Amino acid sequence: MEIACPHCKSTVSRVPDIGDVWLDAGIVPYSTLGYFEDREKWEQYFPAEWITEMREQIRLWFYSMLFMSVVLEERPPYEKVLAYNMVVSEDGSRFSKTGHMIKFDEAAEKMGSDAIRYLFASTHVTNEVRFGFGVGSEARRKLMNLYQVYMFFNMYAAIDQPDVHLQGLDKETLDVMDQWLLSKTQQFIQESTEAYEQYNTVGVIKSYEKYVDDLSNWYIRVNRRRFWKASDDNSKKTCLYMFVPCTKNHCTNHGTYCSFLIRVYMATLHKKDGRISTSICSLI
Repeated sequence: MEIACPHCKSTVSRVPDIGDVWLDAGIVPYSTLGYFEDREKWEQYFPAEWITEMREQIRLWFYSMLFMSVVLEERPPYEKVLAYNMVVSEDGSRFSKTGHMIKFDEAAEKMGSDAIRYLFASTHVTNEVRFGFGVGSEARRKLMNLYQVYMFFNMYAAIDQPDVHLQGLDKETLDVMDQWLLSKTQQFIQESTEAYEQYNTVGVIKSYEKYVDDLSNWYIRVNRRRFWKASDDNSKKTCLYMFVPCTKNHCTNHGTYCSFLIRVYMATLHKKDGRISTSICSLI
């Protein structure tokens, strides 16, 4: 096929043999990371620790990277691969650019970006992600459970201004429910860490939901009378102090997929004059 050049008006033709135009994007370790220019710098980024894309990339991006790497380096270009399923509407039907669709700006405005990430993280990669405002509202409700815990703590902390450091706290004098919460906190840390290391976001979400349920529906309800005591009561001070490890570990574990909410949580722990009221922020 011949066409006229728009600049010089000469007759030009296409290259007769054209390969996959997406190949350069698919073999990014070799096409854009300086493989031929600076091999020492290139080695700092190769192989990739983890790559993820939709399952169709098994025969496209994942394959092209693997093929080129085996040819040039005789080793795989990545250490771990995660392929996930597609996003569909709440009723299971497919989204379409010309039919039913939900624009991101609209979803972020109505559901919130954290709720969107929560939906994705709580769905197993082998399953389709059901996406819509109904399931989005359910995700928001689950996220708000932790927010209610923070507001409960902040309400009493703002009134009593406790010394949440309580250096030298004797764990042997803790109430049995305090010891139980510490145990649950350590269990939460272990389970969520193991899930993160295995790139198992579903496991992270499950450990979070279980821990928040233990914290809100058990610890707070059982100890509600302790919060009603005088501000100088040691039992009440200890109870408030127990929120310190809870807050620290929730922020460090929860912030990866709910970063906006974590900022709100931390803002509620500040005095009106801007000074930190509970020293929680210094623990992060």
